[in-house]
Amino acid sequence: MNVFRKVLNLLLFLTSVCYPIFWFFAPNYKIVLSIILASLWLIKAPLSQGYFRYFAFFLGALLLTLLGGQVLELMTWYPAIVSGFMLIVFTSSLFSSQSFVERLARIQDPNLTPQGVIYTRRVTQVWCGFFILNILVITFCIWQKYWFFWALYSGIISYLLMGLLFLGEWLVRRRILKQ
Repeated sequence: MNVFRKVLNLLLFLTSVCYPIFWFFAPNYKIVLSIILASLWLIKAPLSQGYFRYFAFFLGALLLTLLGGQVLELMTWYPAIVSGFMLIVFTSSLFSSQSFVERLARIQDPNLTPQGVIYTRRVTQVWCGFFILNILVITFCIWQKYWFFWALYSGIISYLLMGLLFLGEWLVRRRILKQ
């Protein structure tokens, strides 16, 4: 089952990354790609826990509803919806005893120092800012009908920015938490 979940997550990630690119460059495959994406989310739902389960059901059902209603243009909001969900997850964790990033950090180091707790809370806030920026850029592209930039940003640039944020955070964490 663990291997199945890993394969499912990989397929979902790859489909999500490729979605905007195929949407723009291969418009004849919009429906097929959307069905695959909706199906992957619906398969993932019962395998998920907590609010991830509800989000997966919601997203899979939303994509199928939009498909059934032939409202394909609304499916361009998919990247913004995913960023919005991540924003909710990260932001809500700031109101609990442990931020999202702190929970992840404690997997690697259960005895996180008070300095580490403060640092992980700041990193969670940075991620919230990233998701807000991501939603704003995607929304601007959709409203202005900048489809080429929407595809480029949603399918490539935003993931490169996430990778840079991960790398930058990792480098800073190594420096800060060693002090």
